[in-house]
Amino acid sequence: GRLAFAHRGRRLPRPAYADTRHEAARQLRAVIKAHDAGLPIPDGRQTVAAYLVEWLAGSKSIIRAQTWCAYERHLRLHVFPFIGRRRLADLQPSDIQRLYVDRVDSGLSPTTVRHLHEILNKAFGQAARWGLIVRNPAALVQPPRRAHHEMRTLDPGQVRALLDVVGDD
Repeated sequence: GRLAFAHRGRRLPRPAYADTRHEAARQLRAVIKAHDAGLPIPDGRQTVAAYLVEWLAGSKSIIRAQTWCAYERHLRLHVFPFIGRRRLADLQPSDIQRLYVDRVDSGLSPTTVRHLHEILNKAFGQAARWGLIVRNPAALVQPPRRAHHEMRTLDPGQVRALLDVVGDD
């Protein structure tokens, strides 16, 4: 069965349940640590998507409108479908690494995945500062290297053909 627990005989601000004694002890330590530090008590049920929507709404007045739209689009298209349903408290660096690999494998450019990494790093960094998570899982993940494209030069025949086409312009 599920275990309910309390701190020093007092009820917690919200009901807390765990499937094992070990999990109950871990959650209780997190609640006590947050309480002693004067931080909000972490809600282990909040999903990644719910937190990111909240974070994005709070960022609207801080960042440019065009930047906000890009953040929203990246999160909606690439993060929510892949890790959005995971609980924020359970998110691991390996989940984010798999997200990056999946996005590159599906054809997204490494540069775009790096932008995605920057967004997640900012968002989860804020969650860590607010005490919603213990550490920023994105900070522990290496994003893919930027794609470097070799510059190609035209050979003399191609230059002549180009000049013939644009000669009158």
